[in-house]
Amino acid sequence: MNHAIIDPVGGSWSDQQLAPHPTRRTSAHTPKPLEGAGLASTLASVFRRLNRWGPPRRLARVGSVALMALILSGCSVVQSLYNNSPQLVYWWLDDYLDFRQDQRDWVKAQLQDILAWHRTQQLPLYLTSINQLTDLARGEIAPEVGCAFVQTLSDTHKAWLEQWSAPLAVFLASLSRAQVQHLQKAFERKNKDWAKEWLQVSDKERLDLQTDKGIEQAQDLYGTLSATQKDALRQLAQDSGYDAKKSLALRHARQDETLHTIEILRGMSKTPDKGLSLTALSADPRLGEQNANRNAGAAASSSAPAAPAQAAQAVVREWLEKLLDPADPTLRAYNTLRWNMNCQASSRFHALTTPQQRERARVRLTRYAKDAQALMATAP
Repeated sequence: MNHAIIDPVGGSWSDQQLAPHPTRRTSAHTPKPLEGAGLASTLASVFRRLNRWGPPRRLARVGSVALMALILSGCSVVQSLYNNSPQLVYWWLDDYLDFRQDQRDWVKAQLQDILAWHRTQQLPLYLTSINQLTDLARGEIAPEVGCAFVQTLSDTHKAWLEQWSAPLAVFLASLSRAQVQHLQKAFERKNKDWAKEWLQVSDKERLDLQTDKGIEQAQDLYGTLSATQKDALRQLAQDSGYDAKKSLALRHARQDETLHTIEILRGMSKTPDKGLSLTALSADPRLGEQNANRNAGAAASSSAPAAPAQAAQAVVREWLEKLLDPADPTLRAYNTLRWNMNCQASSRFHALTTPQQRERARVRLTRYAKDAQALMATAP
């Protein structure tokens, strides 16, 4: 849940990008970094999404790993899922790209690096935000206060862009033609599933779904809701400005940007149809000292063509920015509208909660803060 305290207006946005990215006016269903009140529910939603995606073999793998991690670690669900997030994200990406043998270990190593960076650089920011949100939850939250709070979190996206741009520039340049085609088919398959759930239904069914998701998220924080509060969530969903056709257009735009970016990087690197070795690409000094250091000691050939580091990373940063803020003015306006409506709706719903519900929210947020502190103290 990324919009203020909850995302009470429901809806579904694009979740079809290549990698988790910082949350800034994005989908309530997008796999995203941990933040604020959504620390537990975000991780849980990632796990649920993974269980909807792959074939039975992958489902069993994900479920068994998560269950065993919980049993053996003795820590909370949040901590266990966080510590196992590199493997979960790896499976998510593999569903889209079908990793080659030479890519698997490299991708896993990069995800571990990202987790280590997130643990030391981002969790302290989230802990501060959780503590602020805990204090805010005691009383009324004006819409402008809630939106300003979320924007502060969203502004951390620049750090994410910088952290992801170097490894993504290397990885995307390595993709084979078959992997690009696999990605296209995955987009098409998931678009059909999305359309079946959100577009090929009646207005009432769509509103029911939005309402149900809003209730689920609100109850995760506040506990059991009254009939009046559930009715209020339904009205908030109805007034949210959610447009399934525009949301589908937003998905398509992000997918097109992703495929276009891959082709640019493959062209810059003169990538053959069979793809390029990741160890060779990451070892090439033109791709940047950061990646060379990460792969020190790897057996790699320096003869493989590679895109100049700065140019390739600039292409990736531009792509990630467009995922966050669409280039198309109409879609950008819709994206902004939805972001603003969620902020306002969160505050409006919070005003309807009882003192007992706010106390429950405070206790839950305090628990999230303890989870964040424990994760920060745990070595990766």
